[in-house]
This record gives sequence, C-alpha cells and structure tokens, in this order.
Amino acid sequence: MVHFDYNCHRLACYWLAILLAMVIASGYFIYRVVITYYYTPTLLSIDNTDYPVHRLRFPALTVCNMNKIDSRRMPPDQQQVLGRVVFANDTEWHERVEHVLENIYATTSCEGDQCHELYDEEHFTTEQVLRIIELTSPSCEEMISACSWRNTPHSCKELFEPLHTDFGYCCVFNADFEHQHGEHAKEDKHTGAGYTNGLSMMLDARRYEYSHSQYLSVGFKVLIHAPYDEPEVRERGLAIQPGNEMFISITAEHVYTTDEALHSFTPEQRNCFEQHEVELEFADTHVYTLSNCLLSHLTARIHDGCGCVAHYMPDNASKDLRQSEEAWRKCLPACDEIKYLPYTSSSEFPSRELISHPSFGDTVQLIVASMCKAVHHDKLTLEEAELAALCDAIASGQYPDSTDRDKLAALLSGATEGHLLPSANEHDANALYAAAVRYARANMVKVHAYFKSNSITRYKRGVLYTTDQLVANVGGLLGLFLGFSIVSIAEILYFVTIKLLTRRTTNAKVKASHGPQEDDATIAASFVLTNARDWRPKKVVE
Repeated sequence: MVHFDYNCHRLACYWLAILLAMVIASGYFIYRVVITYYYTPTLLSIDNTDYPVHRLRFPALTVCNMNKIDSRRMPPDQQQVLGRVVFANDTEWHERVEHVLENIYATTSCEGDQCHELYDEEHFTTEQVLRIIELTSPSCEEMISACSWRNTPHSCKELFEPLHTDFGYCCVFNADFEHQHGEHAKEDKHTGAGYTNGLSMMLDARRYEYSHSQYLSVGFKVLIHAPYDEPEVRERGLAIQPGNEMFISITAEHVYTTDEALHSFTPEQRNCFEQHEVELEFADTHVYTLSNCLLSHLTARIHDGCGCVAHYMPDNASKDLRQSEEAWRKCLPACDEIKYLPYTSSSEFPSRELISHPSFGDTVQLIVASMCKAVHHDKLTLEEAELAALCDAIASGQYPDSTDRDKLAALLSGATEGHLLPSANEHDANALYAAAVRYARANMVKVHAYFKSNSITRYKRGVLYTTDQLVANVGGLLGLFLGFSIVSIAEILYFVTIKLLTRRTTNAKVKASHGPQEDDATIAASFVLTNARDWRPKKVVE
C-alpha cells in the first residue's frame, strides 16, 4: 500500500489565510470605488485662483430702513388704496390701516384662524394690503439722498427701484429677476476692484419719522446677493448704524460644471441642477438658484397648509415655517452659480474736525439739505433762528438747485457775502457745521460697496471617475492586493480549460502504458513524481 506524507498543512493554512485576507481587503476597497462612481461621480476642485473679477456681474444690493412705517405717510389716501372713499371717519380709516400693519409687521406669528382674520375683519384684498404697505413705507427717494456708480454721480432713481421683500418695501440696486437662460433684461454691470469702481450712496434714516420696527434699533439693513436671487433681507441682511461711513468689500466664488459632468450624470449624481431642468412653482424669477428653490418650497408648503402665502412671498400665511428636510432634499445648487461674500468695516462719520474742509463741501450740502427737510416739517428744531430761516428757504425750494448750492457753499466757507443769511459770518457757519454733524451722527450713513480684489477663486465641478479611471482603479487594487492582472484571467482560463483537458489526456496515457494490472495509487504516484518539483512525496511500501 502506498500513501504520501506532505507535511505541509500548516503552510497551506497560512497561505490560505493570506489569500482570504487579501480578497476581503480588495473587495472592500473596490466596493467603495464603485459606490463613489455611481453615487458621487463628480468632484468640486479649484480651477483657478486668479479668475478676473471683471468677468462677473456686480452683485445686487438691497437696502431697507429699520423703520417700516413712515409716520408722516399715515394713513394713506383712501383713493390710492381702495379707489374711492369708503370710510367717512378718518379715525376709523386710520385704525383699520394701523391694525393691518401691526399684523403684517408683528414680531410673533399668528395662530390658527387669526391669520385669516386680518383680511376678513378689515375687508381688504391682498392687493389693497400690499398697496397699504407700499404707501406707508419709507420711500427710496427720501431714504437714499445721493448715489454714484464707478465714481460717477447718478440719479438714485436710475440705480435703485422699490422692491417688496420679507422686510417690507426696500430699495434694490442691480437686481435682474427677468434673467432667463443667459439673457438679461437689464444691462450687465461689470467693474474692477476698489471703492471708486463700485457703488456709493448716502442714506438718511430719518429717525424722526420712526413709527414701527421689528427691531428696537435705528439704521438700515443691507443685503449683498446675486442679481437674480430673491432678497431675504430680514433673515440675512447686515445691520448698518447711522453716524458711520461703511465700507463693504466683496469677494466672490464662481462654481461651474464641465460639459462632461452635465451630460454624463443625472442631477442627483452631479449634485446640481441646470436652468432647464427645474421650474420653480413659486418664484418671481425664472432663474434657478438654491436660495430661490428653498423659498419656493417654503411658499408651497405654506400654501398647501392654509391656501395662502406670506405677503412678501412670490406670487403673492402670515406666519413663517422652518425649511423642511424635504425641501433640502429637492433643492440642489445650480450648476453655474456665483456666491458673493461681503466683509464690512466702518469709521465715524462725519468728522467734526474735517467737516469744514472745502473738499467735503458736496457731502456737507447733502447733510444740510436732509437736515433742513426735517426742520421744514417741524420734526427738528434748530436753536439758531438764522439757521432755521435758512433751512425753511432750502426745504421749501425757494432757490433753484444751482443757486442754492452756490450760496450754501459760500456760507459753509465762512464768506460774509452770502445772501441766504442776513449776517453770514463765521459764527453762523460753525453753528451750521455743528448742527450738520449732530444730524448726520443720528441719521445718516455713507456706504461704499465694491469688489475687494481684482481676482477671485473659480471652482470646477468635474467628473471624478470616468469609465477608464474606474477600470484603472479596480485593476490597481486587484494588482496591489492579489497580484491580479488581465494576464491572470488568461492563466485562469488556461488552467480550468486547456490544462484540465491536458491532465486528463496524460492520465489516460499513463494508465495505458502501465497496463491494467497496476492500481490507481501507483499511477497517481508516478504522475506526481513526473510533474511536481517542490513537493516530493516519499513512497512507502508496506
């Protein structure tokens, strides 16, 4: 009887364990590569750190007064709101308007049916309520007294327009809600870096007209946003305090998506939407952005709950609801978007020490003109009778603008020939400077918004794994852990096909050469001795 003692079972178990460990490790890493390929096939990477800023559109700027109701404009004219006189008693009309506005600007949310009672009790339509808000809000003409774009004076009416926002009626610069698929309803504004290449404006809070606010503060809220984004000033606006010169330096980040990524994957895979892939249900603009999408879903949620929307929302709810997780799942970033990031700094304004310098004459004239409007409307009292008389003359429009400006300039320079004052002397000029400083510190702020740098960072959303890269990664992992390659596939096919057939043929030949009298053990031993080099079994005959 013949048997074989290989004495190698421990070595076989060792190599078997190594093989199993490598198979598991390679399988784990290959699984992660494949999952990444199918579910997150794109990668956001830095494309350029010196992308020229003048290729971007200048951002939109929305400015709102903290005061929501101008006391001088209360109540609004019934003809302008209702189209006719409905309430003969002015007190009743005033109370009804006041009740509506108190509900609109309430700092707490209404409960249940209270949201509907606002309209049912006062018998106002949505359009009439919006008209009341517009007519009682501070106007852009009174709030913004001077403007310049790229260091060139412009009419503020040309640059700003009123807009209904979540913080009441505000004034917006460079908004473009009609933008559609690369077409702009307005002229694009492009510029370089530096405050002389940006927007400058003088704001007047007119705190003497304050009647109602959602904050116990005086000043403005300013929001820097993309030209086609709905401005959410109440939620994201920056507060600006009177008595300051505010510098808002703006940086930007531009994200674009490569054509290969756009056409190779679904929106969920590439994690972004193209403009034509989404149509927002509630929106004042046709441009898709993440911000507009979230606002649209919030509006839709409120509409589904009560059949109405908040007064400031698109498609014109008197209460706000937090964003649901569903909205965040349905809203993805736009495939091509620009994010504007503002940074603020400020200094005291105006300087008592420099206000009399001739180079600041234009600024002082603006301050005096705003101050004199308050005096003319009996909202501000000046101790000096001469200055009060001057302000009455300026505010009433008694002098043409050019003559008024020339005479005021002469007065501010301390000239004794001025005709606006019977005795224009240095004492009167100093008194006027002091009054201007007091008024500006309490009401006015000068704002400069501009690009901070001539270049920005541009990001690219590109393909993380192409098909050939997937094959290369999988092949690399197999080679690293198992020494596997395409040649290995050929070897496997060889051993399970050709080699197996050859081995069977050889067995048959060996059996035929030894004759039928030899048993299978002897034939097997002869075959192993012929083919094996490393393992040499010992033949033991008993």
